[in-house]
Amino acid sequence: MGTAKKKPFIHRLPRHFYLSLFLIVAGLIVFAQSYRFEFLNYDDGINVYDNPHVKQSEFSYFLKGQHLGLYIPLTYELWALQARFAKVSTAQSGGLGISPQLFHLSNIVAHLLSILMVFFILRILIKNDWAAWAGALLFGLHPVQVETVAWITGFKNVLSGLLALASIWQYLSYAARDPSLKTKGRSPDIHYIAAVILFILAILSMPMAIVTPVVAGMLSFWMLKRSFRQCLAELIPCALLALPIMVLTKISQPDLKMEFVAPLWQRPLVAGDAVTFYISKLIWPVSLGPDYGRSPAFVLQHNWIYLTGLVPYFLGALLVWKWRRPWLMSSLGVFVVGVLPVLGFVAFVFQDMSTVADRYLYLAMLGPALALAWFLSARGRWWKVLVFGVVIAMFGLCSIRQIGHWKNSASIFEHALKVNPLSWLANNNLGIVLEKQDQVGEAVACYEEALRLKPNFAEAHLNLGMALQREGKTEAAAAHYRKALDLDPNFVEAHSNLAAALQEMGQIEGAVSHCFEAIRLNPGYPEARFNLGNILRLQGKLEEAAASYGEALRIDPNYAEAHNNLGITLQKQGKVQEAAAHYREALELRPDYAGAHMNLGNVLQQEGKLEEAIAHYQEALRINPALAEAHSNMGLALQKQGKTAEAVMHYNEALKINPDLEPARFNLGQALREMETQR
Repeated sequence: MGTAKKKPFIHRLPRHFYLSLFLIVAGLIVFAQSYRFEFLNYDDGINVYDNPHVKQSEFSYFLKGQHLGLYIPLTYELWALQARFAKVSTAQSGGLGISPQLFHLSNIVAHLLSILMVFFILRILIKNDWAAWAGALLFGLHPVQVETVAWITGFKNVLSGLLALASIWQYLSYAARDPSLKTKGRSPDIHYIAAVILFILAILSMPMAIVTPVVAGMLSFWMLKRSFRQCLAELIPCALLALPIMVLTKISQPDLKMEFVAPLWQRPLVAGDAVTFYISKLIWPVSLGPDYGRSPAFVLQHNWIYLTGLVPYFLGALLVWKWRRPWLMSSLGVFVVGVLPVLGFVAFVFQDMSTVADRYLYLAMLGPALALAWFLSARGRWWKVLVFGVVIAMFGLCSIRQIGHWKNSASIFEHALKVNPLSWLANNNLGIVLEKQDQVGEAVACYEEALRLKPNFAEAHLNLGMALQREGKTEAAAAHYRKALDLDPNFVEAHSNLAAALQEMGQIEGAVSHCFEAIRLNPGYPEARFNLGNILRLQGKLEEAAASYGEALRIDPNYAEAHNNLGITLQKQGKVQEAAAHYREALELRPDYAGAHMNLGNVLQQEGKLEEAIAHYQEALRINPALAEAHSNMGLALQKQGKTAEAVMHYNEALKINPDLEPARFNLGQALREMETQR
C-alpha cells in the first residue's frame, strides 16, 4: 500500500489563521492612510511634539508622578521611545524636530492587535470561528474607532484598550480550561498571571481600563457559566491593585477645575443621555467629530433630557425582565461598563466640553462585537450573512471617509465646526491653524468667536493676545493676557507672553516679574527663559542674558529663536565665532529664518567675507522683503565692493520701509557723496 501524500504546509494551517490574516488586511485597508497624517494641534503638542520630556526621551520622568492630570506612565514611556526613533531635521518636520509617522504607525499596529484580541475572545465565548471573525470585523472597522486610531493622542486609548482586551483574553483562556486541571496545590495558572500583569499595564496606560476585571467577570459568569463567587474571588485582587491609581487620577482632576459640576441627583440623567447618544452613533455613525458639545450644562437645560436620559434605564430593565439571555446580558453589560467611568456619574475635566466622545467607546465596542457574533452563530444564517456583509461594507466605507478628516489640523477642525458649529474648542484651534498660515485677521475672528461661546476660555484669551500682538496691538494683547491670568493665575504661557508684551511697552519691571513667575511655575518652560534673556539683553546685562538663552537651549536644543538671540548677545560681547555658530544652528533648524540669515550676514561682513554676507542678505530678503535692516546691511556690503549705485537702491528701500532707520540714512548720505565724487 502507498502512503498518503502529505498536504503542503500552507494547507495544514488552521482556519483561524487565515481569518486573522484577513482581519489584519481589512484593518490596513481602512486605517493605513493615517500613517501619513500630521500631528494635530489637539493635545498632540502638550503630549508629544511640544513635550520636552517626550522629545528628549526622558524615560524616568513619567514614572515619578502624574502629568497633565493623569498618571499614565506606560503611554508616555512608549511615546518617549517612539520620539527617540522619530527625530528628523526641523526643516523636514515644520520646526517640530520629530516626525508623526512612527506615532501613527504605532496607533495602527495597536489597533490591528486589538482586532485580533477581540477575535480570540469571541472564539472562546462563541466557539464559532466565522461568527467570531464577523464580530471582530465590526469592532475593528466601525467608524467610532476612527478618532482613537487616527489621532496620535488617541494612542493612550488604543494602548489601554489593547492591553485590557489581552487581559480579558488571558483570563477567559484561564476560566475556560477544564476544571479538572485546576487542582489544589498547583502553581498559579500562567494565563491568570498574564491577565493580572496585562491589567496592571492597561491602567498604567489609561485609567479607564479599571473596568477590565468587571468586563472579564461578566463574560465569565454569563457566557462561561462560572459561579459568581468564583469570578469575584479571582477578580477582586485586580481591582484592589488599581485603586491607588484611580485615587491619584481623581486628585489630579478635582471638580473645582470644572466650570459646572452636575448635582448628584442629575448625574444619572447625564449618564443615560450619554448611553442614548452612544447607541445612536453605534447604529447610525454619521456626523462624527471630536467635540459634540454635549456637556452636562448643555443637556440639563433641555427638556428632552428626560427622554434621552431615562429611556436607557427603562429599556434595560425591560430587556432584562423579558429576555434574560446570557449573550444579551453580556453584550449590554460590556457596552455600558466599558464607558462607565466617563458616563458622568463621576465628574471629569473633559465634561466641560462634552460627556461623550468616540474614543471612550474603544473597549466598549467588545459588547456589540459579541452581540453580532452570537447573532450570526445561530441557525438560518444565509440572510444574516448577507445583511452583515452589506452593513460591514458600509461601515468600512464610512470609516475610510471619516478618517480623511483627521489628516491635519485644518481639516479636522473645519469638520468639527460642521458637526458642532458651537464648538469653542474647534474655533480656537482653527484660529491657531490660520495664524500659522499668516491669516491673522481670520484667526482673530475665530478666537473672538470662541470667546463669545465661552467667555471664560483662558487659552482663547492667550491666543487672541498673541494674534493682536503680531498685528502691533500690544496694549490690547496685554489686556487679554491679563484676562487669561485672572481666569487661571498659574497659566505659565500667559505670564511669559505678558512679560514679552510689557517689555515691548517699556514696562521692564513688570516684564521681569512675570518672567520669573512663569519660571517659578514651570522651570522647564523654555519660552520664559527666552523672554527673560531678551529683557536682560536690552538692559545691557549680556552675561545674564546669555545664561538665560543657554538655559532655554538646555531645555529645548531645537529652539531656533534662542540660538539666534544668543548669537546676537555673543556678537555684542565680541565673541564673533561663537555667535556665527549659533546663527548657523538656527538656520539648520529653520532654513527660512530671515533674521538668522541677516545676522549671519552681519558676522560674515564683519569678517570681510562680503560675497557670503551678500548671499545671506539676499536669502533674508527673499524670505522677508520688508526686512529694512537687511536692505541697509546689504547696501553697506555692496558699497564696500564698490557697487555704490546698487547700495543706494537698498538704502532707499530700507528707508522706505523704516524712515527712522538711522544707519541706512547715514550710509545713504555717504554713498551719495561717493557717487558725486566719482563724477
